[in-house]
Amino acid sequence: MCHQLQQLVTDVTCVKLTDLYTAHADSVRGMADLPRSAAEAAYQHRAEHLLTDDNCFRLAVVSISIYFASAAVAVPSVL
Repeated sequence: MCHQLQQLVTDVTCVKLTDLYTAHADSVRGMADLPRSAAEAAYQHRAEHLLTDDNCFRLAVVSISIYFASAAVAVPSVL
């Protein structure tokens, strides 16, 4: 794990990607959904351009939260 952390802070491409991410995060904060999707596409294009010589994959994290209120849940009866 130490090797990966060292690469993140010393590799030129990793540093450029970190700078790109922080600039993107600052620019989309508070945007509406439609301009944000265009900004996301531009960010992805710039990141892909930085990573043309690397073998990379995209990781998407999806979080689904389901809240069950005890009074709202109906339990079917078994006959």
